[in-house]
Amino acid sequence: MNATTKVLVGLLLQLALFAFAVYVVVDADAVPGAPTATRVGLGVLAIAVAIVYGETTRLRVHLAALLRGLQTELSGTVPRDDRMAIDVLVAALESSDPAKRDIAHRNLVRLTKQDLPPDGARWKAWWRDARATWPSTPTTGA
Repeated sequence: MNATTKVLVGLLLQLALFAFAVYVVVDADAVPGAPTATRVGLGVLAIAVAIVYGETTRLRVHLAALLRGLQTELSGTVPRDDRMAIDVLVAALESSDPAKRDIAHRNLVRLTKQDLPPDGARWKAWWRDARATWPSTPTTGA
């Protein structure tokens, strides 16, 4: 289903939900024997569902555009500088959160191919010596 068809189907669904809400509230025979408060509640619920559906559709469109933009950025059109990432990861080894330290260590090992323990001081010392000669763009397979 293409984007135009999705938008049209979404608008028709919202219109149908709004029409249903009006029908339930206005026509006492829509829900036989139900008090007015119940019918109004059902109408409000139908309107809320229509609004939430519309917002969800709008957010999906924006998210799809964002993902397309990120894919373009990650496709290689913008050079990557791992030095900045390594700076952040080395600093993250000092975090009080053990999960953050573990993630930082795993990513440091992956990016640098160094087999140092998850010790912030050792990584800082290594990085102080290695940063100046570190390639600005990653090598293939990094």
